[in-house]
Amino acid sequence: MRAARLFYFVSLGLLSWTLACTTVRAGEGAQTQASTTSPLFNRQAADLSTDCDRDAWVDGFVNEQPIPDTFSVLSWNIEKGADAGWIADLAQIAAAEHVLLIQEAVLDPNTGALPLSRDFTSWQYFAAGYRQGSTQTGVLTASPWVASHHCALTAWEPWLGTPKATSVTRYAFYRGRATGESPRVGTSGEMLNPLMVVNVHAVNFAVGLEAYIEQFAAIGEVIMTHEGPLILAGDFNTWSEDRQDWLTGFMARHQLEAVTFSPDNRTTVFSRPIDHMYTRGLAVIDASVVTVDSSDHNPLLMTVRWRDD
Repeated sequence: MRAARLFYFVSLGLLSWTLACTTVRAGEGAQTQASTTSPLFNRQAADLSTDCDRDAWVDGFVNEQPIPDTFSVLSWNIEKGADAGWIADLAQIAAAEHVLLIQEAVLDPNTGALPLSRDFTSWQYFAAGYRQGSTQTGVLTASPWVASHHCALTAWEPWLGTPKATSVTRYAFYRGRATGESPRVGTSGEMLNPLMVVNVHAVNFAVGLEAYIEQFAAIGEVIMTHEGPLILAGDFNTWSEDRQDWLTGFMARHQLEAVTFSPDNRTTVFSRPIDHMYTRGLAVIDASVVTVDSSDHNPLLMTVRWRDD
């Protein structure tokens, strides 16, 4: 067992032992600290960062290319790139994926981006989390589509005082081919409700639920402003019954449905899966888990299609 993994289980064991002595707040709590970051692109850069509030989600970029009827999503915690094999695994697994949600992403210091196969042309949006020396980690969302908006939320580990990041991206599309110079004028297709993608790395080392609830309260305030289809996925650190029960209620309140996997080879802590995918306004066609040795988490995959209802 890796030393880091041993520390992980020992620390969570101590936390679970103290849970019975902790008073848990029942509400969703106050908003966590919000921050904005610049998106990082393969071989190019632009600043699409905005505040995570309702007024920011207007007049953004609209993709001119038609959105595919179906698209695929990968979510994976790569364990800060501790095993170099993750690069080859990601290239093999993600070659055909449209959307990548990476937790504990480590950027290439030379390019400022996540190293991906050349077959995957991506626009990368990074939200900074934990930093150790010159190594910056965080959550990264990548896709072939340009985001109309991107923002980040930052929560904090109560014991360690380290940041946990959440990245929010929105993608605006027309259904049909653009015929005018402006993507908003002279199009032959209708404007689709934007797609929102939320990439989460949840608070882990915390006694009780207060910090966990505060993190998701901030996420809840953002997704409440969004009326279109939604994907919320990542490492939720649901290693206790209390955490999973609260999260299930949170998703129900926001009309998000859990993606199920069979066989379910998701990484577990105390026999509980800690990685999840949730959707709203999308139909899940297929979902699977890929078993790997290059991280202490297994990647989650799903294929979805647009719902017209």
